[in-house]
Amino acid sequence: MVHLSFTAGALAGRSIDLGPGRYIVGRRADAQVQVPDRGVSGHHAAIDVGPDGRVCVTDLGSSNGTWVDGERITGTWLIGDRAELRFGAVPAVLAIADAAPAGGRGAAKPRVGKVVAALAVVAFALAGVVVLAQAQRDDEPRSGARANAATAGTPKPKPKPPTRAEILALANEATVQVSTSTGSGSGWVMAVDEGRPVIVTNAHVVGDATAVRISSDDLAPHVATVLGVSQCDDLAVVRADNRLTLRRLTVAAPAEVGDEVWIAGFPGRIVDENGYQLHVGRIASVGATLLHHDRNLVASYRDLVQVDGVINPGNSGGPLLEQRDGRVVGVATFKAKDPGTPQGYGIGAERLRAVLPYLAAGTSVPGMALGFDATGAAPEPHVFDVSSATLKRAGVTSDGGQRLVAIDGRRFDRNAFPNGLSSVCDALPELGDGKSETVRYTVRKPDGRLLVVPIDY
Repeated sequence: MVHLSFTAGALAGRSIDLGPGRYIVGRRADAQVQVPDRGVSGHHAAIDVGPDGRVCVTDLGSSNGTWVDGERITGTWLIGDRAELRFGAVPAVLAIADAAPAGGRGAAKPRVGKVVAALAVVAFALAGVVVLAQAQRDDEPRSGARANAATAGTPKPKPKPPTRAEILALANEATVQVSTSTGSGSGWVMAVDEGRPVIVTNAHVVGDATAVRISSDDLAPHVATVLGVSQCDDLAVVRADNRLTLRRLTVAAPAEVGDEVWIAGFPGRIVDENGYQLHVGRIASVGATLLHHDRNLVASYRDLVQVDGVINPGNSGGPLLEQRDGRVVGVATFKAKDPGTPQGYGIGAERLRAVLPYLAAGTSVPGMALGFDATGAAPEPHVFDVSSATLKRAGVTSDGGQRLVAIDGRRFDRNAFPNGLSSVCDALPELGDGKSETVRYTVRKPDGRLLVVPIDY
């Protein structure tokens, strides 16, 4: 018996038992495993369970991909116990009762070259070649996917920790500069999609761009397409249009106070031609929440890590790396307002794990939508900025003559929200819950007429 357990999305917490046979996973009503989440194709993937307990997964030409242990697959893959699957942005774990060693012949023919020895998986992990957004916590067992029968059951040697030189080389080769027509920041490679690096950065680095340029001291500029942006989380994911040879980083378990970190990125060059820099820092606090303004973006940050170290504007989007193993504990995002204080803030690992799979699968949340001034005594604040094309087309303007009346049916009232409505982010659906929601903005025009504009998230 095989157990498919969904860990997020509409089926979060559900476990489905699969006996021998073929099971289609998708949104359509005729799918044996119906997954209603956005981003899942009608017939997304097939799971074949053999009579001997061996399991194969086949991508059926899905739009947003089928992933095994963080790697996007093509064709059919033979997988093992505790394999981490992802259908678009919807994650699941496949457990095999009385699991037989993966390898050999299953119900479907595995693609040649995809059966990799378990010891090779460990070796690749030591080299940092692991897809990061789906990386597991230190105390979670690794999947037996694509393990070789000859090595199955053999005790794994204790991994040798990477050296300082290996960590520094990995950070250098996995960190890039991300540039638009209006500015630049940093980013880091979280995965590789058929040879094309998938890169994490900040939403305020990407801005309104649909494409950016990535480069480094050793890499000429290349175009990258924006896959997904969450303005409220200030995170974005882009994918290089070309195949490039770059290293990948792994998301670690949440940081702890006192952890020593590297701050990697491209804060700007002053005295030499190299832009990449690495600074030392230490985690000063974890779990903070904060409302922060950057350019035209207002983000409602959660799971922040505070760093005693230098985070300059060009570092935005770059990785905060554990010095002991080179894994990502946060995304450098902004520095303290006091110019004399060498402190900065990054988005922590737990939030990265929750959001990045959705952004990589093409989900965007235009959380800013509009800006408003709620500092006055008037119950309906003035609208002073409109970034949503949907609102603009409906006639919402930023000339100051219109007022925000309600968000999603709730009239503007500081007492209606837990901490007062400080930004549109406070009223939006949570990214990562697997649900599609419509939020309605109600705006009063100068002549008193009301505009009610729905935006799908």
